Amino acid sequence: MQAAAAAAAALRAPDSYYEELKRDYSAKKAILLEGLEAAGFIVYPSSGTYFIMVDHTPFGFNNDIEFCEYLIREVGVAAIPPYRAYFISTLRRGRSW
Repeated sequence: MQAAAAAAAALRAPDSYYEELKRDYSAKKAILLEGLEAAGFIVYPSSGTYFIMVDHTPFGFNNDIEFCEYLIREVGVAAIPPYRAYFISTLRRGRSW
């Protein structure tokens, strides 16, 4: 019931709300992209979402799970390991992203 009420409220929001939300997320994404590039990552931004893929292999991690666990433990930053999004045929390639 709460989800339905939230969805109804979101549908009543003016277009300007979503335009501002998009601008805010785009600005924050640009800052993150710049920071990741400055740190030496090769970044692969997506269009249409706020997700950013990075290649962690230059930093010596064996796979995306190891890299994400390091980020949580040592840096205090959470990231989503994307390997689950790959088909089996591309899984090996996906573990470097």
